[in-house]
Amino acid sequence: MLQNTALCLLMAVVATTTAALASETPAASPNANSCMHIRGDLSNFRLLVASDQTVRVAYLGGSITEHGAWPGLVSNGLKKRFPRAEFDFLNAGISSYDSTSDAFRFDRDVTPKGRVDLLFVDCAVNDLHNQRSKTERARAMEGIIRKARRHNPHMDVIILHFADLPHVKDYAKGKTPAIIASHEKVAEHYGVSTINMANRIADDIAAKRYEWKNFGGAHPSPFGHKLYAEMIAAFFDAVTARPLPAGAKLTKRPMPEKPLDEFNYANARLIRLEDAKIVGGWKIQPNPGVGTRPRHKNAPFMVATEPGAELSLSFTGRAIGFLGVIGPDCGMLDYRIDDGPWKTRDPFTRWSPRLHLGWTYVLEADLPDGKHVLTLRTSAKKNAKSKGNACRIRRFIAN
Repeated sequence: MLQNTALCLLMAVVATTTAALASETPAASPNANSCMHIRGDLSNFRLLVASDQTVRVAYLGGSITEHGAWPGLVSNGLKKRFPRAEFDFLNAGISSYDSTSDAFRFDRDVTPKGRVDLLFVDCAVNDLHNQRSKTERARAMEGIIRKARRHNPHMDVIILHFADLPHVKDYAKGKTPAIIASHEKVAEHYGVSTINMANRIADDIAAKRYEWKNFGGAHPSPFGHKLYAEMIAAFFDAVTARPLPAGAKLTKRPMPEKPLDEFNYANARLIRLEDAKIVGGWKIQPNPGVGTRPRHKNAPFMVATEPGAELSLSFTGRAIGFLGVIGPDCGMLDYRIDDGPWKTRDPFTRWSPRLHLGWTYVLEADLPDGKHVLTLRTSAKKNAKSKGNACRIRRFIAN
């Protein structure tokens, strides 16, 4: 197997062409390092693209994936690289969503059309911005991988560590960003390949090949998206450099019997609004009733706008929470599990004063496995920056 440094040299050479395409930036020079960890040879994917089967490629992530150019560039690159293959590409990116959101929505958004053969996962930026804890991001990423392998034991997965300025600054100090370290630990346990864009870009900026503003920031410029796509292309150059052995067959990917965390989100799921029992103050309506991103505008929501609205939900599992739209008027929530003590949660985020954003809240994640009842009500309390006591729930979630 090629060593990481050699692989990164190859990636940097390819990226030189990309940088040259952007007149506002100097061409990158070929001496980046620690850019990717190849765990396996994508043999299953390579066998399928040489067959007569339709090969499905899914992109899972946040706004960089949903609205960004890199998935299209990668898709076009795969079609050119494997001209005999019939591809079906699925963009499962949703703005503001992170690894926790992705684990709970995986079955709805990644696999609705059937078997997925290659999955790209983008969570490093939104796990940072959404301030997911070390435990949350590890449980979520492990849940995503276990869900993927349960869906299709032959699936190949590539985790992408996209860049944000705090990641770049960490690497400049010789530190591995905590978010990326969490994802790498899971990747190593499950034999999943990773491409570390953040590290590569930090090296380039340190060498003054271009500046962060030229790259474009967390939401990259066209130059940044091209660089991402070229780094992925270089990854494929590396893993396909050696031919598959004669008689190679599809092989089940590793699914360790013992997970890293027994509370991981491998059984994460969405629960219908209708499964909740309204005690009073809530109503199900055809939309959230506020201006928000297009994806959420025409979807049903359970909404309460005054304190004291109460509902209950019976569920089975170890975790419970909800997907919602959180904005300037959101209030605090009081809740309890079974006959336990009441607790209060403040959903208000740093984005809430000006935006109604989709967000995922896990209220409890370490419950004894079994049947439980969630009681949830809008509190009379609210964040000092909030304008109201509202709560808007798109789906309940459980694990």
